[in-house]
Amino acid sequence: MSAKKKLKTPTIHTRGGQFATNTPSGVAAAAQLDEIEKEFPGVQTGRSFKHDLINNGGRLVREMGANYSIFQSEAIRISQQKSQAKAKAKANATKQLVELVSILGKDEVMNQLCDMEV
Repeated sequence: MSAKKKLKTPTIHTRGGQFATNTPSGVAAAAQLDEIEKEFPGVQTGRSFKHDLINNGGRLVREMGANYSIFQSEAIRISQQKSQAKAKAKANATKQLVELVSILGKDEVMNQLCDMEV
């Protein structure tokens, strides 16, 4: 049997490293880099940042940082919501299981679970 080849994630290579374009933050960063490239065509990214700082007061770099900060806070908020929903669902399931055991009894619940092939 031959090993399956793993497809590589598309990345944007910059002088300081690389970042993936399959994440929301990567897409946002790529969009900001495209905007900087359009404003300063033919200039390397690091020099583009310097030109942005000199000519625009660093507007594009600040926007890129702000967008990244907003994405980070949104990601944290969504993660917390998922954790809270998971904890709430688990508590509800436990409560319902306790009610079922009190109504049917432990043996009947175990027999039902064994028959379900969980």
